[in-house]
Order: sequence, then structure tokens, then C-alpha cells
Amino acid sequence: ALFNNEKTYAYGNTFHGTVSAAYSYNCKIYDNNFINDQELSGSKAINFEPRYWANGEHRITDFEIYNNTIEGYQFGIVLGGQDHYVHDNQLTNNQRGIILLNSVGNRFEDNNISSSLQDSFGYFTFSSNNSLKDITIKNGNVDVGHFGLFFSNDNEGESGKVLIDNIEFNNIISLRNAHGITIQNSSYNSINITDCQPTLINNVSRQ
Repeated sequence: ALFNNEKTYAYGNTFHGTVSAAYSYNCKIYDNNFINDQELSGSKAINFEPRYWANGEHRITDFEIYNNTIEGYQFGIVLGGQDHYVHDNQLTNNQRGIILLNSVGNRFEDNNISSSLQDSFGYFTFSSNNSLKDITIKNGNVDVGHFGLFFSNDNEGESGKVLIDNIEFNNIISLRNAHGITIQNSSYNSINITDCQPTLINNVSRQ
């Protein structure tokens, strides 16, 4: 765990467990292999639960997570916090690829998520009320067994914004009570929308 760290770099490692963070900022996690060879249930490769100062601001900020391979976990990257840049990661055969927790200003670019597991998802939010503000998910491919994107109960009763741009989803995507979502320049097999009104621009639906 990275606890009260600044400018700490984790690179060139093979991890069989979890890298987590608490009260840390301006750190990098890159060029690592995460391979879970233990029980699937509860396993996480990178896990940043949101932590807050007394004034409500995020305490885990400004991480760069890139060029990692992540394979065989229940949850690949679980990310809360602020101003993280997550890019050029390869996630393979995880039950859930990238999970968004309460966050502000996080960027996801050029990540590729694939899984042959039957009940596998790409980008995902848990069903608790998530606060997602100024989030960008851009470029990359998602080819998984079930939902390529599944967002539920996001930004309910508050302002928030998620931009999904130029993602090739080789599967269904689903938005359930997920507000402030824009999907553009992307492709998917089909889209399910329940209790929300996303903005859809220049997308291709194959069905």
C-alpha cells in the first residue's frame, strides 16, 4: 500500500496481489504485470478507495497508471480520487475491468479491456450512488463476455459529467439511472437506457 506517499514510483514488478493507496499523491504505477493466480472472488489489482480531507476534498490525487498488464482478477482497476491519468493498460480476463468510484477529473485513455469470462464487464460502476465529475474515457477497445460498459446510479441528484469518446465496444452497453453521460464517436452492439437521458453523438449501433 502507498500510504502518505508523494512521488513514489512502482515499475517493472510482477504483482500477484493488490496495489492500493491512501492519502497519497503525485505517484506513478507503470510497466508492471499483475497476475492473479489465487481465488477470483474479492481479488483486485489496483484499488484506490476514495479518501477525503475534512473539507470534503479528495486525498488521493494525481496518480499516473500506465503500461500495465492486468490478468485474472475479479476487479482490475478500482479507482476513486482526483486528477488521475490511466492510460495504455491491457486488462485481460478480469471479471470487471475498470471500476469508477467517487472521483473528479480522472482521465482514461487508450486502455484495452478483453475477457472471455462469461459474466465479464468492461467499464463499470457499482450500484451505490456514485459521484463522477469531469471524467473522460477516450480511445481503446472493449471486448468482454457481457456488458462493455455498465453504469448505474451515477450523479443522482447532483451535477456530474462523463465523456466517453471513440471507444469500440464489441458488446452491449447499459446506462441505468446514470446522469450526465455523453457517448460520442463510439460503436457498440446495442445500448440499454433506463431512467436517464444520455447524450449520444455520432455513434454506430450494430443492431
